[in-house]
Amino acid sequence: QPAFDDATSTWSVKKASELAWLAAAVNGEVAVTKAGSYSFAGETVTLTTDIDLGNHPWTPIGLDGDVDGFKGTFDGCGKTISNLYVNLTGTPKHQSAGLFGSLTGTVKNLYVKNAIIKNLDTDTDATSSGSAVIAGASQDGAFIDNVHVVNAVVTSNRRAAGIAGYFVGTIQNCSVDGLTATITPDDYD
Repeated sequence: QPAFDDATSTWSVKKASELAWLAAAVNGEVAVTKAGSYSFAGETVTLTTDIDLGNHPWTPIGLDGDVDGFKGTFDGCGKTISNLYVNLTGTPKHQSAGLFGSLTGTVKNLYVKNAIIKNLDTDTDATSSGSAVIAGASQDGAFIDNVHVVNAVVTSNRRAAGIAGYFVGTIQNCSVDGLTATITPDDYD
């Protein structure tokens, strides 16, 4: 678990296992202060170092695009997350894929390099799922600022992009350099 500063309501993430804990907390796999998921609303998560995820399978922070997911502020502080690998192909339901699956908070000041996002299935009941390097989906006013993606491959059935897939919110001062996006349509109406 990352260190938490009560005075500033800030979590400090310095290694891959702490970032994975963040995903597990939002996805309801570990209890933070209560049973169930923890949204980090009103709190800030900061990266204190560059993090190499080593192409190990990554579970997105907030899997379901139909829910709020991460509601806090994720400040990359200009650091880089590299070798992000998400493969949700074959999961029972088309879920939202990316560093963040479902996002209603803020992501800012972050670089993501060498990402692979795979999200293929034949589900016909995923109304607001998406696949992208930063946020698969947002339904409720997320904010992405000063985020940069370098060298990425995104493969999905629908809504594939570099920064955000299915997105309701604001994206500003962002860039994508080197993206291959492949969409293979499924049976979704």
